[in-house]
Amino acid sequence: MLLIPLISIILLVFIAFTTVPTIVKVVVRQHTYKDLERKKGGGLFGSFVYTIWSALICLALVMLTLPVRWIPPLVAVLPPLL
Repeated sequence: MLLIPLISIILLVFIAFTTVPTIVKVVVRQHTYKDLERKKGGGLFGSFVYTIWSALICLALVMLTLPVRWIPPLVAVLPPLL
């Protein structure tokens, strides 16, 4: 029962941890966003802490909605909402 939400959270953490720095590099190079400036901060440790914090919040929401997942229509509706 907990395996699918756990896999979803792990995949979201992996995507957030690996793609955000790449997206920032691509956006900085684009001419459309020339007014944006890259400031200090947002390093690897900060990204890791933010990712873990977001994953813990999502895990708490999954735990809170576990009893509701026994209602058949909500099994398909709840996971994308979290």
